Amino acid sequence: QPAIEAVLLDVRRHGVRGILVDDLQFADEASVEMLRTILGGEREIDLRWGFAQRPGEPTGATQALRDTLEDAFGLSTVALAPLDVGQMAALVDSLGLPDLDGGAIAERLVRHTGGNPMFALETLKHALVDGGTDARLPRPTSVGALIERRLRQLSAPAIALARVAAVAGVDFSIEMAEHVLKTPAVALADAWNELESAQVLKGAAFAHDLVFEATLRSLPEAIATHTHGSIAEWLERAE
Repeated sequence: QPAIEAVLLDVRRHGVRGILVDDLQFADEASVEMLRTILGGEREIDLRWGFAQRPGEPTGATQALRDTLEDAFGLSTVALAPLDVGQMAALVDSLGLPDLDGGAIAERLVRHTGGNPMFALETLKHALVDGGTDARLPRPTSVGALIERRLRQLSAPAIALARVAAVAGVDFSIEMAEHVLKTPAVALADAWNELESAQVLKGAAFAHDLVFEATLRSLPEAIATHTHGSIAEWLERAE
């Protein structure tokens, strides 16, 4: 810690005004605690700080850091929205790749990735390696692993709700979730909010194709078959 504080003092003397810490979700507790200590006593360093963290992946340590920053420093939170179709088209065109038209593929990419630029770039990379983007867009292994890790961090009620939604597909609804999970809607509120915060659900639908497919893969076949039976029973009654 003293070595890092000395570096911060030195870069401040050389004109650096701010420090941005990216991927905070990967920091261990000791590193986050060190950050809290440095920030608590860094008045003489006089730097502006920014922290970037993926939504839906907080840890106890990063939440404690956020609470400290909000209480002591007036933390300003900026939530980055996903790219819309126009922005996705601009991103694709900015790559300058031959035979890749942003306007032609942007809508498919947004539906496939939820407008996440990293997911989109990984998808394009794999699609071009496999021979082009005319066929079904691929599921990049790296993106799948990231989504699966996010799903593992969900609470048991949230992942159960997400799995029902995955099996039900376009037929999913709050009323169906009540029937299959045998839980009143008001008791599903926290799980639903958790799924939206983690960018798994957007309203009553999945945020994008990749997270839908990852959720469906996380369900054992026998359980999926049983859940499908409960859903079919509810749909028959609803008619």
